[in-house]
Amino acid sequence: MRRTYAVLALGVAWGIFQLASMTVIILDVLQARPIHLAFALAATFLYRPFRTGGSRDPNRLGITDIILAIISLATGAYIFLDHIRIAMRWIPVSPVYPLDLLFGIITILLVLEACRRCVGLSLPIIATFFLLYAYFGRYFPGILFFWGVEFERLVEYMYLTTEGLYGIPLGVSYSYVYLFILFAAFLHETGAGRFFMDVSYAVV
Repeated sequence: MRRTYAVLALGVAWGIFQLASMTVIILDVLQARPIHLAFALAATFLYRPFRTGGSRDPNRLGITDIILAIISLATGAYIFLDHIRIAMRWIPVSPVYPLDLLFGIITILLVLEACRRCVGLSLPIIATFFLLYAYFGRYFPGILFFWGVEFERLVEYMYLTTEGLYGIPLGVSYSYVYLFILFAAFLHETGAGRFFMDVSYAVV
């Protein structure tokens, strides 16, 4: 499969979802944000390949990138389809199902890998350290000591609530950042941006 076509198809689907969810379809927070993140992860894996060298055709998708993109979409679809149960959960009491735990772990790992591909190792290392600290806090000395969080609850907070991956930063990305980027890309590709610049120069 050609990388260009895959990224184009994904981008069109992402744009339609964003515009529809802002104008036509009313979505719950735990529906919109997971799908937004799923599209972002899939786009990252398709646009930034696992390996840049050693291939005769750099525009051809690798099987690893395709699998990761599909899994990324599945993690968002899981919450989207079962958002009523997830939204009604009582965090300290409600059980975490095996599929919740599985998709939560996979999503955290996908976010770390996507982050590594975009910005390098520094940010994923810092994020991994604090995830480990949340669980192994009881083994830290002095003022760093705290009782830690159970692994199941840690994944729950990160994946099944708006306190972790689907928090305020992702909400801002979904509601504002993406739309500004889409509008800017539209102006650039249609030449409207250049037109407004020319008008400004002419007026001045």
